Amino acid sequence: MTRLHQCRSSPSKLSRSGKRTSKSRICLRKLAQSTGNLELRRNYVPRSQDETSALIEPQLKSQKESWLALALFSALLCSQCCVWNTWGPIAGFALQAFPNWNESLVALLSDWGCISYLTCCVPCCWLLYKKGLAMSLRMAAILSTMATFVRCVFHEENIFTITAHTAAILNGLSGVILGPATALVSAVWFPPGERTTATGISSACNQLGMAISYLIGPAVVGNTAVYNTTFSTRNASSSESAAFDKAYSRALRVQIMSLMRIEFVGQFLILVGVLCFLPKEPCQSLVPSEISERLGLVESVVRLLK
Repeated sequence: MTRLHQCRSSPSKLSRSGKRTSKSRICLRKLAQSTGNLELRRNYVPRSQDETSALIEPQLKSQKESWLALALFSALLCSQCCVWNTWGPIAGFALQAFPNWNESLVALLSDWGCISYLTCCVPCCWLLYKKGLAMSLRMAAILSTMATFVRCVFHEENIFTITAHTAAILNGLSGVILGPATALVSAVWFPPGERTTATGISSACNQLGMAISYLIGPAVVGNTAVYNTTFSTRNASSSESAAFDKAYSRALRVQIMSLMRIEFVGQFLILVGVLCFLPKEPCQSLVPSEISERLGLVESVVRLLK
């Protein structure tokens, strides 16, 4: 109070130029110290709040990227499994649409996925190890899209048979990449407490693709079966029956090609999403309990065989 009284009692003279004297400046400084500098800044933000927002905002962004990566990966798994099981639900109609086909050929189209897994598992694991997860997922999406595209080009029986086998092999290679990546996606983009949930979601989407193939296949192919049943109950000549069989086979072939185009459009949209919106792999700091010695590919295979 004495400082305040002294400062108020001392006259603050102004010079002609409008500047305060050194004595008045000292007095004002003492006045500010005595009142505790009660004036607060309007835009003042506590330091603790700045630190909290700096920690929360990157975490929210990383969580959005993690769930986006899981959504794209799950959609890719779903479509790949749906393409793999294309011929199972419509096997009977495929045999009628392509007279030179047999049951062994239709079964082989589905078996190419297992054959690809047995022959290309080690190279695909090496690809995941060397090129990273994001690059491998993009390559898997490209392979599945190429598989669905080659089936839409030709509809003649001989050429379509070749393209169907080629598509089955390409889609099988995509499945070999996506199989080991299921647990890897959860480990890369999710913390330990959420990895089980992420793995369960991606595995469920894989089975969802199997279920969708049983819905979309019979829904698109086989609508002309009623006409075939009606015609078979009539007493028709052999020439009329042969003409009807050709027309029925042609109609089934058109429906099968429509199914091929539907699967291509869906797979192409997923490819665009993976190429444009798949986030980069996050740089996560390792917990001491998660740090372990990384083995080479050959040594890992040897230990696995033991």
